[in-house]
Amino acid sequence: MTGKMVLYLMMTLLTVLGCKKEHVPPEDPDGVLGGSFGPPNVDLVVSVSSSANPVSVGTLLNFTIKVANKPGNNPASTISATSVKAVWSAPPGNNYNFSSADPDCYPTNYSVDCYFGNLVSGASSSKVIKIVPIQAGTLSVMVTVSSKEQDGDMRDNQASISITVTGQ
Repeated sequence: MTGKMVLYLMMTLLTVLGCKKEHVPPEDPDGVLGGSFGPPNVDLVVSVSSSANPVSVGTLLNFTIKVANKPGNNPASTISATSVKAVWSAPPGNNYNFSSADPDCYPTNYSVDCYFGNLVSGASSSKVIKIVPIQAGTLSVMVTVSSKEQDGDMRDNQASISITVTGQ
């Protein structure tokens, strides 16, 4: 038996006995496969869209954040994602004024935290954030989603969009 095999068997035994919460097999060092190894995973996906692009300075601009818990092909991905949170952020600067947001969305400095609660496997939910651009240029926005559970595929947990803001 090779050293890797012994280590793998020991880690698997620790996981089965509940001594270790998570196990990533040697053939999946980044933990992107998830599912059949370690605890069950959710698979959250986030997207962001805008009501207009380009938009003029002083015009109300809506950003829609959509979060989904993909069911996937793996039975382990059928669990609910709990305490789902998306963070909408723009770079520091005074190029927009926050207008309003859906309930459960709260502005902080250059970001807005939106709370989606729990999402069962296959479910999705959306929130809208409204801003008013006050300076011409490019407004770049990033949205990141997370939950209490381990995500089996972190590659789709961020989304971005760039809006061209023109003068009046």
